[in-house]
Amino acid sequence: MGSKHVQTSVTLGGNSTDADRKSGYIISWSNLGYQVVKGTKERKQILTKLNGIVYPGSLVAVLGASGAGKTTFLDVLAGRKSDSEVMGTVALNGHADVPMKHVSRYCTQEEALFGNLTVYNTLMYAADFNLPQSTSRKEKVKIVKNLLEEFGLMDVRNTIIGTPLLKGCSGGQVRRVSVASQVVGLKEGILFLDEPTSGLDSTAAAAVVTSVCNLAKKLDISVIATIHQPNTETFDLFSHVLILGLGRTIYFGRRQDAIPYFESIGQPIPIRTNPADVYLQMTNIDFDKDRKEGTQRVNALADAFSISTNHKQLMSEIVQNQRNAKPFVTATVGYTNGFLYQILILMSRAFLNAFKNPLSYWIRVAMYIALGILMGTTWFRMDTAQTTVADRLAGLFFAVAFLSFMAVAGIPAFLEERLVFMRERANGLYRVESYVLSNLLVSIPFIFIITISFSGVAYFAMGLQENSEKFCTFASILFLSLMIAEAQTVFISVAVPIFVAALAITAFTNGLWMVIQGFFVQKKNIPDFWRYSFHQIDFQKYAYELLITNELTGLTFSCNNTEAYSSGGNECACVIPPSNLNNSCEFSGEDVLKFYDYDEISYVKWCIIMLSIFLVFKFATILVLKIQSRLSKN
Repeated sequence: MGSKHVQTSVTLGGNSTDADRKSGYIISWSNLGYQVVKGTKERKQILTKLNGIVYPGSLVAVLGASGAGKTTFLDVLAGRKSDSEVMGTVALNGHADVPMKHVSRYCTQEEALFGNLTVYNTLMYAADFNLPQSTSRKEKVKIVKNLLEEFGLMDVRNTIIGTPLLKGCSGGQVRRVSVASQVVGLKEGILFLDEPTSGLDSTAAAAVVTSVCNLAKKLDISVIATIHQPNTETFDLFSHVLILGLGRTIYFGRRQDAIPYFESIGQPIPIRTNPADVYLQMTNIDFDKDRKEGTQRVNALADAFSISTNHKQLMSEIVQNQRNAKPFVTATVGYTNGFLYQILILMSRAFLNAFKNPLSYWIRVAMYIALGILMGTTWFRMDTAQTTVADRLAGLFFAVAFLSFMAVAGIPAFLEERLVFMRERANGLYRVESYVLSNLLVSIPFIFIITISFSGVAYFAMGLQENSEKFCTFASILFLSLMIAEAQTVFISVAVPIFVAALAITAFTNGLWMVIQGFFVQKKNIPDFWRYSFHQIDFQKYAYELLITNELTGLTFSCNNTEAYSSGGNECACVIPPSNLNNSCEFSGEDVLKFYDYDEISYVKWCIIMLSIFLVFKFATILVLKIQSRLSKN
């Protein structure tokens, strides 16, 4: 590598007026570093002494080989890494004490959109979240329509994003929707994009970057995007480029000044080649036979830039920006909208998504109707012979246990919602409490539909007591039980956001509640460990005990059948000791409850316990989401 350092001094902002802009945010970073702890003591340096400054309207491409630290750099700038592991300073308009999330948006590489919503729905809800409540509906519609035109999405505005079941937008269109949803209301802000062209063909990639470029100029926003192997057309759309190698700066400045710079240090870019490909080759050591030699080569490139005229000019601009620190007058501290308005928006979107998504609730409605028909035709019109006592207990047990178990069908929808939540929460759109409460309120009518669908079919076909009060009590207990099962499934899905793992844990947990609830083994025979621990917090136990109390109270069972007579006389042999000794050929439902130790059931107390279990799951969900939101910064 040559040792010449003859470069033309350039202004990194783009022209002499960029640094003097009166609008927009100037983001700069000085001696920026980031390290992670490996094991107990060893620390690995990911980023080392990075310096840079970006002016409003700039479009910066962050290039580098895999492992160069591109995404980490983006996360550090966006304030998504723990401050304890970050070194150096990130400043906005010369100030280092303003939370980045209040003036920026971050579009992750993984798409986090509701597949059943249309493009227009997605952007309108983004407008609701990002614009103040005082913004009129007419103004929001205008903003969304402008975005649809800017990103070339007008023709697919009424097309759904797409799901595994329903085909929707193409990959490039989905990526444009994802980016567009992040820039709503981001006038004069900063947009971070992590691999916005990943997985797209050259035409789609160019379309995404072109849309972003036009928007950056129009709204005076700064765009910093990691990008992997852009073609020449896409790369030429960027105004600036940051090349990283082993976590160090290989070059930062105008894109068109990069070629003269590398020629000046003895690294000429061959003609008729894509410069971006050459830059990646320079910083890639994965395929070097001698990795030590490759590391030395990359470090030499970083050292060359650190003593270059370009770097000196860069540092001069950073210092000047700090001296001329502009006051913050448009940074919004806190949430754009209030707590109640957040809930209203979230409820509207969650309801629309649940209504259009068959995996959320409708597949369960179909299953529960089918199950109701199955149970109704199996336990068909039970009479009051004593042989039906065990049948009634089994039917009510199965109604609670199996219906609760089938809440696992909602796991895919819950996992999709969590992905969207984590992205929007990281951008500071709403509170965790708003999200959990809105989902709870939206789930109530759907769980009610599920409950009535099953109860209306199964209850009367099974021959349970044909009494309106009894039916309403049956449906109410089942509804509460299903709400708890739903809360449990949501909690597990949030705590373990991996489909197979969440499914396995939920299935095991429901199996645990079934085994120890007191049906398979009578309460008095359950071992003490289980009886005084998990049995006491088993919501299925309380629902089952309330259901059998509701059904058996008021019934009278007959022992008068040929098999029930004793061999020696006219005495009836009842399977349950009757309390009415005057008529030994029948016993009451209360006698059954007493025989199985269910004679001291309190409707009020049991319902309070079930509500308490429900609230524990909900508060645990809030806690886990808060912890995950905080840990996502690390």
